[in-house]
Amino acid sequence: MKQSQRRIKVGFVLLSLLLAACASKPPRLMLPVESEMPEPIRFKASFDCTQSASTLQDVVCADNALATLDRDMADAYRTNLRSLDLVGRMQLIANQRHWLLGRAPQCKLSATRLGTAKPDPKQVACLSSYYRNRIAELKTWPQPQACEVASRIGADKFHPLSAYVEFRLVDGRDATLCAGFSKQFNDAIGAHGDVNFARMNGFAEIAGTHGTASATSDGRSYSVGLYDAGPYASYQRRAIGFDIDGQTAIHDRSIGEWVAQLPNAGGRFGDTSSQTRDYAAIDVFRFQQRSFALVTEAWGYYSAAALGESDYAGVYDLSSGSAQPLCLYSTYLVPPIARAFDTLPAYKALNQTLLQMSGEPPMLEMDERSDESLLQRETEWNLLNMPLVAVGEIERFGREAALRQRHDAALDAIWSWSERNVPSKLLYRRLLPMVQPAYDELVASFQHTQGLKPEEAQIAANLMIMDLIDRAAENLSDFNSAKAAPLLPFAQYNPRYAPAPVPGDLERGRKLATLHSAALNRAPAATIADFIKYEAAMPTRGIGPAGDTALMAAVRVPETVKQLLDAGFDVNAGNDWKKTALMAAAQANQLASTLLLLDAGANVNAATIAWHADDAGAVDNDEGAVAGRTALMYAAANGSAELVQLLVSRGANVNARDARNDTACSYLKQNTIVSETEQRALKTSLCR
Repeated sequence: MKQSQRRIKVGFVLLSLLLAACASKPPRLMLPVESEMPEPIRFKASFDCTQSASTLQDVVCADNALATLDRDMADAYRTNLRSLDLVGRMQLIANQRHWLLGRAPQCKLSATRLGTAKPDPKQVACLSSYYRNRIAELKTWPQPQACEVASRIGADKFHPLSAYVEFRLVDGRDATLCAGFSKQFNDAIGAHGDVNFARMNGFAEIAGTHGTASATSDGRSYSVGLYDAGPYASYQRRAIGFDIDGQTAIHDRSIGEWVAQLPNAGGRFGDTSSQTRDYAAIDVFRFQQRSFALVTEAWGYYSAAALGESDYAGVYDLSSGSAQPLCLYSTYLVPPIARAFDTLPAYKALNQTLLQMSGEPPMLEMDERSDESLLQRETEWNLLNMPLVAVGEIERFGREAALRQRHDAALDAIWSWSERNVPSKLLYRRLLPMVQPAYDELVASFQHTQGLKPEEAQIAANLMIMDLIDRAAENLSDFNSAKAAPLLPFAQYNPRYAPAPVPGDLERGRKLATLHSAALNRAPAATIADFIKYEAAMPTRGIGPAGDTALMAAVRVPETVKQLLDAGFDVNAGNDWKKTALMAAAQANQLASTLLLLDAGANVNAATIAWHADDAGAVDNDEGAVAGRTALMYAAANGSAELVQLLVSRGANVNARDARNDTACSYLKQNTIVSETEQRALKTSLCR
């Protein structure tokens, strides 16, 4: 009864939104697909070697055994994609991405293409071992058993998919039989999240999605066309129709043609059952000494129905040796909401700031990058539009520990990244206060648009926030080291951080460990003095990530800059891309520190070099992408008029050009600090 009320509540909210949408403008129609998507071609590797686009793919394609391993690895990965729950899949995708990005660095592949040369045997051996280990890991990837799930959460607890999917009879040629099927199908959804006749009392699977592709029963042969639907259906095992004794009984438009016979064409504008012109499942089954077939359209993200339309499933009577329509059910209502993220400004702002931190993901191979993008779109859609599925699966499949462990690691990575330099620390200070508003916005949205209870909305919002943060933090990973598999289902774990941390959470319990960190976090003079003494004999005295110096870290506190200069720190020491403390002070618009550094002999015309590191994040890599930047360029883009004039008066070359041929005059266009009057005055000095 409670589950029926939940379906009614969710359906009522969606219907209300649909009616509101109809009052404004009609939903965009989804046109039928004009041609079938063929089954993916099998290559010797997981990709087409004639389109090899990197050194890694060159090496894989040059060795047949290695190419086979690559294909076997992809097959094992996709098998897990099909079998795992939503949250378990999210964890697998993240782990797989790290593994993929670790191949080249761990086996020391250069960027130089192989061409006609033979691959280095050591690299082939390294990759072969790397692939074999991964295949073994994927083949034993942990998946909770149904009996374990039932024993832990109770066998009578509804599967969360039943909040969205319900078989409702819309055309019954045998009212009693069709009503009975409806109840039994809904019971199966409530218990397991799918209709699998192999575990339903009174039913027997003959052939199809949940059994073998072909079988014989009562003297007739049944053959269901099952195939891997490819990346545009997340490699699901789909059905394209079935034959009886070699004759086509159901084809890819059969359900659509049946729906078209309903009043108002069933509220549908096309007869296609999915974007890939196939069905989510076809099962030939036995019930009360008769043979039937259940043909089910895709639900959720892969539904071919337009906004506010329904998906359908049909039962066909096979007693006569052909497929005769018997029971047609509506099953799933597509949410009448388009561009849902546009209604979440705080969430969008958090996402954009995280991208400023992490940047574009390190380069995957083209096919792998496409797969990841498609899978991520599906994940985001499911989290936002079917949140109860993810909420229920966290408990049902024991995913809480693995989720929180990954999130803790992500937040630790973000903290470590914030310790790189002043720009990173400033962005971090801007980032953390954005998390809670995005979380609050999601909670309110889930309650308003989905009818979720407060505790359900909070869990759903937590999951979306964790996924957003964790994916961004993965771009800060060290891909030279392997990543452990997620914690086992139902593992015990004591999380360190809240899913939606607030300012101060990541700092709690941490102590300053280096002079660089003390300067960056604006420690008092006595603490700075202690670290100067402690690190006096160290060759890395005051050095932080990417060679950032203590002077660079200290530019926001002129007193600390003076303290370090008095202690003998090199005023012209640069980091890995030759950025100096003077450039850092100019970038941070620190006039007093700039003056101290100039008086100490800072080279006003020093310039940066090109630099990149996969785990550095966007702030450093964006700077390193353009060589030739000077302190004057940093000041022109970020500093006050007084700061710019100070550098010019000390001999800064206004005509110096960076690798993009830009001068300080060009950088002045980015400046949002100076007034229009000041900008016009500065142009007379800089734009010569």
